[in-house]
Amino acid sequence: MKKFKPVIIVLIAVLAILGVFIYVAYKPQAESAVTEPSTLSQIVDKDYTRNYPGSPRAVTQDYVNMIMFLYNEDYQQSDVTSIAKTARKIMDEELLGINSLDSQVKNLQKDVVNFRSKNEKIYSYTMPELSEVQYFTYQGAECAGVKVSYFIKTKEGKFSKSFIQYLLRRDMDRKWKIYGYKEVTSDVK
Repeated sequence: MKKFKPVIIVLIAVLAILGVFIYVAYKPQAESAVTEPSTLSQIVDKDYTRNYPGSPRAVTQDYVNMIMFLYNEDYQQSDVTSIAKTARKIMDEELLGINSLDSQVKNLQKDVVNFRSKNEKIYSYTMPELSEVQYFTYQGAECAGVKVSYFIKTKEGKFSKSFIQYLLRRDMDRKWKIYGYKEVTSDVK
């Protein structure tokens, strides 16, 4: 028995280390809830030419991070233009054609002022699971629907939930681009 004692101890140690490694390497990540705010530089310095998001969910998440920054953080007026220019990199050409940069900046500023006048804050948001993204074809184009849940903290300290349905369309380069969005009820997918 004394001969096997060191071997058993080493075997137990190796199994323990292997178990910890497997747990850390394959631990399921909670992808759906995102509460860490993005910084301005993380938003505007993202290189969409080399690292374009590969899924409708990822494109939408980048846009939502831009919205979270504008609605919740202190910023300079020039930052709105910088973020709008960045947002335009992930928007569909047809949407860009009817929404000039100047118009987009003015609308963003107006929406943010209106939201902040209510003393509300977007507390966090939840992205749908990959399996919950709705894919379909419309007028010969590949499209996807991504519904994001926003948790809003009111001035009274209460929480409300808002749902925005984002519509994305795949362009000629096979990149998913935001085609539009609207507020929806919770039961719309």
